[in-house]
Amino acid sequence: MIHVGQLGLDELDIDEILFNVLELNNDWIKRNDVPFYTLGRNAYMDGNTPEYFKESKILNPKLYKHFPLLYTATQIYLTNFLNQPVHLNHKFAYPSFHIFESNECFLNFPANWHYDFPNKTLGLGNENAFSFTVVIDIPESGAGLEYKDGEEYKYLKYNVGDIILHKGDFLHNIAPLKEYKPNEYRITLQGHIIRYEDRLIMYW
Repeated sequence: MIHVGQLGLDELDIDEILFNVLELNNDWIKRNDVPFYTLGRNAYMDGNTPEYFKESKILNPKLYKHFPLLYTATQIYLTNFLNQPVHLNHKFAYPSFHIFESNECFLNFPANWHYDFPNKTLGLGNENAFSFTVVIDIPESGAGLEYKDGEEYKYLKYNVGDIILHKGDFLHNIAPLKEYKPNEYRITLQGHIIRYEDRLIMYW
């Protein structure tokens, strides 16, 4: 159901990735009344809207400029895992970041159990649909994914550098913060895969 691998962020300079995420804070989009942001648009929050396509077209080049090695490493990993090339496509939002600033509210943040279907939102069909997460930074107390396996609820612990790949067709949820400490972040690169115009593409 869930594949977990290691992307090798140490080789990419994790400090530079984090610096660039924070450096682009003027492009963060606040997604709630709490300090939860995304860097860029995505189909599951923005839908199939003019804003999604217009703002993605503007931000995609900036994202690639700041994170070229991260995108390349992710593409190589997914290409090797799926045994066929995975591409970026400028028509859709590039994979980008969930950003949670440390806050006591996340100890009891409302659950958002869900399935992933951005491919349906964007009208892209279902062929080779996957979701993936790359763990960039986590609080000292940890972070993870809650999910339902049959009738059993389980917890997948995240480690920095993990790449988590799944079909998105099972109930899952961002796990609540375990312990509040100031000046911490939970940052992940989020994306999806679909076959589009006979190529596998990664998007958000």
